[in-house]
Amino acid sequence: MKLASILLTILLVNIVSCDFVNQIYYDNIKNECNDQYNSVYSYETDVCSEFTKYQCDYSNNRVIALYYKDKFCSKLQGTQYIPFDECGTGSIISNCSSEPYMPENSYSQFTFTSDCDGKLPISVFSAPLNTCFGVDSFYFYTCNSTDLTENFYTINQSSGSLSGSSTSIGEQCQPQYLMDTSYVHVSKSISCQKDQIITICNN
Repeated sequence: MKLASILLTILLVNIVSCDFVNQIYYDNIKNECNDQYNSVYSYETDVCSEFTKYQCDYSNNRVIALYYKDKFCSKLQGTQYIPFDECGTGSIISNCSSEPYMPENSYSQFTFTSDCDGKLPISVFSAPLNTCFGVDSFYFYTCNSTDLTENFYTINQSSGSLSGSSTSIGEQCQPQYLMDTSYVHVSKSISCQKDQIITICNN
């Protein structure tokens, strides 16, 4: 079992009911979901975040997205119903699970409330490791026991190079196209730390 799963299970043992809505994004401008995924966002249900709350409707196999007019989620503006595991607009697949979906060979970043209320992350962002992906700009992440390394690539279209989907762009993440490299410290724990984003590796 992955370390992240073990640590998350420890956090969940005292929670009677907790679900996460997962949104899996793909690099495809044709609204298809058959290429390399580029990111996963997992949101704790019934938690207000960025004017939105998510719920899991298992009886009807769908995600319910509640959109609000205010950041406190007190004035409902609209509701969207999203079927489980169907490729939707923007090449996004949505579903629900009892834990955030963190694919193998990926890194994840946990965001908590400022007061660590509930002790569980309100959202988790994940992206693939050791894979070149992107459409107009390209990314390649690697991870070791101490740091996540992010390499950012861009290609001058006038040079004749063409952007494409992740399944055919390995050649895009080459040293001559490298624009920037950044490093993020990897945490040993996913326990809540106020006003911090915790980064871990799932490999």
